[in-house]
Amino acid sequence: MKNDENSFLSRHLAAFLASKSYLESKEDRLLFSEIIMSLSNAVVEGHSCIHISDEKRNIVKRSSLASENMDCPLVLFDDLLYLQRYYYYETRLATQLLGMCEDNYQLESDTVFFDQLFGPENEEPDYQRQAAKLALDKRLCIISGGPGTGKTTTIVKLLLLYIHSSREDVRIGLAAPTGKAAMRLGESVI
Repeated sequence: MKNDENSFLSRHLAAFLASKSYLESKEDRLLFSEIIMSLSNAVVEGHSCIHISDEKRNIVKRSSLASENMDCPLVLFDDLLYLQRYYYYETRLATQLLGMCEDNYQLESDTVFFDQLFGPENEEPDYQRQAAKLALDKRLCIISGGPGTGKTTTIVKLLLLYIHSSREDVRIGLAAPTGKAAMRLGESVI
């Protein structure tokens, strides 16, 4: 969506919600409208919420459109303001991720094969090796780092370990945060 279209929609959404907010003063409705525009713009940019100051939080709380649970269009969580839908998405995802963190696989790996892939252990910390050991034990493991730190290499080696260690057919799903990262990961695995 173009910036002009986004700005147009954000202004109209903000004006509409401000008119339904039951805020008494014109200044409060104007500030409420600005808060909604900020939230709308943040969502378009890929954010699920915005941080708001105590003053803005008090304005939002006084409106009829916000609560601390999901029974209103806006959800306040500490100093964060969400559109209800995005709060629901974020809390649902967090719950699923926490559930995955509790599950352990404890997949047996062939130590010789592991050492062939990652080299023998030495005194210097080998973060790729540590990440691989952790990933073999957990249902969910997030491997992060800057460019050139070996994330893709570690993932490819992990996949080899899973395939080698599994007693069943292995189904693999890959996901990456950007199109470029997904393409790079796909090229590395194939």
